[in-house]
Amino acid sequence: MRKLVIKLLKKFNPGTIKIRHHLTKKPFYLDAFLHKGFWYYGTRREKDTIHLFSKIVPDCNFVIDIGANIGYFSQYFCHLMKDSKKLIVFEPEPKNLTYLKRNINCYQSIRLIKKAVSNENGKANFYVENLSGQNNSLLSDYKVFDEVLENSGINNATKEVIEVETITIDSFMEQEYPDEKPDFIKIDIEGAELFALQGMRKTLELHSPTLMVEISENILEVVKILRDFGYILINPQKNILTDNFGNNFNVFCIHKSKHEILKKLKIRLN
Repeated sequence: MRKLVIKLLKKFNPGTIKIRHHLTKKPFYLDAFLHKGFWYYGTRREKDTIHLFSKIVPDCNFVIDIGANIGYFSQYFCHLMKDSKKLIVFEPEPKNLTYLKRNINCYQSIRLIKKAVSNENGKANFYVENLSGQNNSLLSDYKVFDEVLENSGINNATKEVIEVETITIDSFMEQEYPDEKPDFIKIDIEGAELFALQGMRKTLELHSPTLMVEISENILEVVKILRDFGYILINPQKNILTDNFGNNFNVFCIHKSKHEILKKLKIRLN
């Protein structure tokens, strides 16, 4: 039934629609087929992750959203921050940018950077899929997209290769905000999370921002970097993660020095 509905929606796609954001209650624009996950799941969408956002973000003055997509969480972060602080959002893909700009233009505190965050400054191939808009990646062989494609029942989904500008968080901070520090960074970039972390080593060392990283590739390497910098890893249910990692999951990373956050989330260290 799910595969049939997806096929029908693709065939009879009404295009751009406006819904009410489930969390901010503000207008939210999306493509009815391409961004179907946002309206289909509604308040069921990543409930535990959203709950932790609501505990962490209101206390932050400077947030970075890496992989903003069409701005679902960007809008929510501004809502939690009361639109009076600083939010930097990174998104390189042109079609998502069309919707992202509409969905964040009601907030004065958002700065949009149309680049992909990686481990070097320059240009790179970016692989754009036409099935969900959520599995665009710097990786040519991103495995999660293959899984999503198989479960969709769509046989003619394709990838387009475009060239995007890339930037590291370390260079961005040094050039744009040398006297400031990010409090929270969300990283959801479809398998390129290792690149992003490699490009923010100085930021992690100097400021130890709290992180939320969707890990779907290079799990052991990603976890090693985080632990080497002194981070405690928890899942959205607030369980401390040891060595039993699955695939494609959100992990919150709180530095061991952040006693107030750990106490607020009731994370007890052994």
